[in-house]
Amino acid sequence: MHADNLSYAETFDKALQGLLTKEGKKPPPLVAPWFKGEKIPLKELILQAKQAFDSYLRLQ
Repeated sequence: MHADNLSYAETFDKALQGLLTKEGKKPPPLVAPWFKGEKIPLKELILQAKQAFDSYLRLQ
């Protein structure tokens, strides 16, 4: 349970790509492309979470 590798993506194939590199090694940690070190307002974070959840529900 501890030290498990998790990968979340919109498709199963993308999630698998997030677990290992082509060489079968664990990839380096990624930083979200939108993150530039600025503080994001709480309302914006909530909106992003809602949009991601709505997208998840559409894919079901």
